[in-house]
Amino acid sequence: MKILKQPLMKRVAIAKTVGFIIGIIGFFLIPLIMPDASTMFLVGIILWTTIIGGMIGIMGIMDYHPVLKMKMPACFRGAIVGGSLNLALVMLAYNDMSALMNTATIFAGASPFWLIFDGIIIGIIIDKIATKKAGEGPSLIDGLHPNLEQQQ
Repeated sequence: MKILKQPLMKRVAIAKTVGFIIGIIGFFLIPLIMPDASTMFLVGIILWTTIIGGMIGIMGIMDYHPVLKMKMPACFRGAIVGGSLNLALVMLAYNDMSALMNTATIFAGASPFWLIFDGIIIGIIIDKIATKKAGEGPSLIDGLHPNLEQQQ
């Protein structure tokens, strides 16, 4: 495919694929610890981890943090994206996540905010694999728009 020759699109495709695979694993493991999890929730997990992968793939062009003035390693970037997206998920669906955590056989009574830690781990895994396979930094967008230099 011609689009996968562009480094950024290759990185996004790899990150989304890894996110999808993690979602499939979650689809089969979650019913073991949360027997009351609905099919809609399980399919949502697949879609959510795929979205996390897509966002991490796009964020791969940032390898330097402008505020902290430091190079951003893949584990830091992936942790920030995965954790913040899961924080948003918990805040948007706190009651549902709390009810699901209470039905879990292992995590009964645990706070749904523990899901942020899951997002951090998932983000690190996705970003490490995407960075290893497709790279990171501004070089991902070099040559993406050949007329970009002429416009500036």
